[in-house]
Amino acid sequence: MFNGLILNPAYAGSGKVSAMNLSYRNQWTGFSGAPVTQILSGHTPLKGSPIAIGGMLTNEEIGVNSDLRVMGMASYRLEQQDGSFQFGLGAGMGISQSRWSEVITDEQDDLLFQGSDRSLIRPIFSTGVLYETKTWYAGYSVPSLLSHEYVNDEQLRTHFSPGDIEHNLTGGWAKSIGRGVVLKPSFLLRSIPNASVQMDINANLIFQDRLWTGLSLRMDRSVVAMLEYQINHQFRIGYAYDYGLSKLYSYTIGSHEIMLIWQKKRRALARSPRYF
Repeated sequence: MFNGLILNPAYAGSGKVSAMNLSYRNQWTGFSGAPVTQILSGHTPLKGSPIAIGGMLTNEEIGVNSDLRVMGMASYRLEQQDGSFQFGLGAGMGISQSRWSEVITDEQDDLLFQGSDRSLIRPIFSTGVLYETKTWYAGYSVPSLLSHEYVNDEQLRTHFSPGDIEHNLTGGWAKSIGRGVVLKPSFLLRSIPNASVQMDINANLIFQDRLWTGLSLRMDRSVVAMLEYQINHQFRIGYAYDYGLSKLYSYTIGSHEIMLIWQKKRRALARSPRYF
C-alpha cells in the first residue's frame, strides 16, 4: 500500500533521494493463523551516477507456513526534458518453511504430521520500468519472472511459464485543487493470463503537504481507508484499514497496516515535495 519498491524494482532511486520503509500488516484480524507480514526496504541513488540500488527483506507468516524473501534491486535513470525513465532489475531468493509438526490433529499419532517439517529455497527475478515527472507517473513491472510448484515435500520445480507471470501496470498524478490541497488519484492493475485480473482505484487528498487522507477500492474485494502524517521533512507515518466485501469478512474485523517512511531530504528540498 505504501511502498512502490514492492511492485517495481525501477522504483529504486525514485525522487533522487535515499529512503527507507518499514511496514507491518495484519490481515483478517481475529482469524487464528491469518497472514502477518513485515517488510523492510531501502534504496538510494549513487552519487554522480544514473544508477540507484535498493534492497528488501520480507517475512510472511500464514498458519504453520512462513516465507522469507531477500531481494536486491538496481535501476538506471534516463533523464528526459520533463521527467525521467527508470529501468529496474531485481534478484534474490525466497525461503519457504512449513512446520507440519505444529499442526493439532484429531489423531495424536498421525504419521503425516510427524517429522515432516519442510524448508525449500527458490530464486526470484523481477523487472520493471517507470516514468515519472513532478506531477504524474506510470510504470509497468513483473514482480517474478519465474513460476514455482511443489513436486513433493522436498522438491520445488522452478520454470518459466508466460501464462503464470503477474503483470502490474500503475499510474497516478497530482494536482492542486485549492490553497494547500492536492488531489492525487492513482491505480494499480494486476493481471495473470492464466488466472484473473485485479484492479485498485485510489484517491488521496493531501493537506498542506502534511496530512494525507485517502480511499482505495479493490475490485470486488475490499475498501481501504488510508491516513498518513508528515512528521517533519524526513519522516512520515501511515495507517491503512482494509474492510473486505466478501462473506469471509463477516468473521473478521478487517486488516490493518502501519508504516514508517524515512527520506533523506534537506529542508530546502522538502519545500518542493514529490508525491510519488
